[in-house]
Amino acid sequence: MDSTEVWNWIQGSWVGTMLLGIPWFFGVVTGLSNLLDAIRNIKKHIKDFNKKRKGYLLEDAELIRRSEELSRNLFNFTEDRKSSQPNFTFEDFKKSSQEATRHSSDTQQMYASKYQAEATKLRDEFMKRELNDQNIEMYYEFPTNFFGLNYLAVGFATLSEKLKEREG
Repeated sequence: MDSTEVWNWIQGSWVGTMLLGIPWFFGVVTGLSNLLDAIRNIKKHIKDFNKKRKGYLLEDAELIRRSEELSRNLFNFTEDRKSSQPNFTFEDFKKSSQEATRHSSDTQQMYASKYQAEATKLRDEFMKRELNDQNIEMYYEFPTNFFGLNYLAVGFATLSEKLKEREG
């Protein structure tokens, strides 16, 4: 049997079909897989381009991480400040009210120095993504009391969850 006869036999038999068809099939599957990867990469680049065009300063994952961290820090800060709040007594009303006012003022100053810049930056990033929270809008500049601080913490946690859902 010469090589032409072998080739004709291979082409006409099921063995030949398998020998020639399997590599072709895997080539098509591999090519399709590569095409799908390329499409995913193109979509990612378009998405990144649109984010830059909209002025996003943080990637979504970084915004979520920082927002969740700020939320935890605000909850902890609120609990710490509550535990150090002076006791109010009516027997010495003037002194008690002065101590309460000082404590509240100190809390506001601590918030402003530790958290306000981050809260403002994260709020602005969420706004660019058309995500907002009424509590953040009301309290990010000046949370008047412990309730405002807690509302801020809940607001940032809520927006983080909304962004996670959007990313899907």
